Amino acid sequence: MVAFGVLTLALTAALPIAFSGRSLLADTATRADALERAGQALELSSASATSDFQSVQSTTGADGQALEVEPVDLWTERVTSAVTWRAPGGRIETVRLSTLIVNPDPEDTCNPAVTGDWRHSQANVFNLATLVGDTANRYAVTGVDAWNGRLYVTTSGSSTSQASFFVFDVRNPGQPTLLGALDNDSGAKTGPSAVAVAPSGGKVYAYLASASSFARGQLQVIDVTSPTPAGWAPQVVTYKIPANIVPTAGLGNSVFYRRGYVYLGLTSTPGGQEFSVIDVHDPVHPAWLGGYSLQGHAVNAIRVRDGYAYLAHPAGAYGTAREELTVLDVTNPSQPRRVSGFYALEGLGGNGKSLSVNENRVYLGRTTTKISGPTDALPEFLALDNRNPADVPVTPLGSLNLATAESVNGLVGRGNLAFLLTSDQLQVWDLTDVTAPRPLTPHASASEFPALPGRGASLDCEGDALYAGGGTDDGQGFLEIFTPRP
Repeated sequence: MVAFGVLTLALTAALPIAFSGRSLLADTATRADALERAGQALELSSASATSDFQSVQSTTGADGQALEVEPVDLWTERVTSAVTWRAPGGRIETVRLSTLIVNPDPEDTCNPAVTGDWRHSQANVFNLATLVGDTANRYAVTGVDAWNGRLYVTTSGSSTSQASFFVFDVRNPGQPTLLGALDNDSGAKTGPSAVAVAPSGGKVYAYLASASSFARGQLQVIDVTSPTPAGWAPQVVTYKIPANIVPTAGLGNSVFYRRGYVYLGLTSTPGGQEFSVIDVHDPVHPAWLGGYSLQGHAVNAIRVRDGYAYLAHPAGAYGTAREELTVLDVTNPSQPRRVSGFYALEGLGGNGKSLSVNENRVYLGRTTTKISGPTDALPEFLALDNRNPADVPVTPLGSLNLATAESVNGLVGRGNLAFLLTSDQLQVWDLTDVTAPRPLTPHASASEFPALPGRGASLDCEGDALYAGGGTDDGQGFLEIFTPRP
């Protein structure tokens, strides 16, 4: 009996040790699994960033796994992968791994991660004529592109002798400073329609969709590396698309740059091709590679992602042109090939006007579907499923009907937010539930969207700031810079 009692005591004493050891082993295994999951998430994020920097977003999963994305600078983000679990005894454990990812497309400087309070955005409004020191003339803004602390602006004016292209220092959003100005075509009042800016070979170039002269050319390339307020005379290369491609008409209307190629959209080009891919690896010697005809319809907006070009344009009466969004496979730039498209009921307008594209969605902005009377049921904004660009579904994920006479002239998508530059407002919509967009305003009311000083024409993003430009009914141009409340 004594011996049995000693054995019992020994076993009783050993039990906590045994169970403690098992607990420790289980905790170690759980931690190892969490580290592996965190590492795999970082590897996936890095791989995604290589093809689409914008696709890396902060996420929170029900399994205790989260991805935290924060900007370091315009081209770099710190990504932290965290895995949280409940350990024995009820304590909460977390492992975190971090890495830096770099944007492979240096021309894209919009921060994909939304920061700050956009419900209470702040705006600075400027008259362009006042900014450039020439209040005697009018400068209606046609295009804006922000890059590395500078804002590049195209305009159409009231005189052939005035500048139509400007460079501003916008590092202080409350006080843009003019760095340089030039006239892209001294023989015409009409200036460029759009601008895209990107670095190349140690320099910075602006690519302008020229709308001043069909005879002289539709694309202009300007060295904007070192603008100066006075006496600035940079090299300007004017390129005309070959006559066998665009035989009789077609002015520059939209432009997009990606990795050594310019994607240029023209106004209506009967018998020709409204869309062109132009090689600008050598920016001062552009070379036409391939094109696509939209059967006489202007290309209003272009976005390129993962080998696909997305074109917003008016809808035709038949065939593949009967759509407001056309998706082209441009992996072979010499042979752009249509793979899908999207058509919505037009109303009196309803032309494809603006675009924003990310990994899973295409945001399509349209011109107003009704010019007078009560608002109709036709949408001016549509969110489309983009998981398979070669087969965009005919049913949108979500949509918005704007007020009568409101068009969506500019679009930026960031995270679950869509920024719409309409004819009269900057609208910010929360698309967390894409089937039921909610206005992101102080009291969640669409009546609180800030009014523009004129008609919105162009919208761009850099970092956390949005840059809008347009003109008033009498041709006065304006710039408006929006930032979130910290």
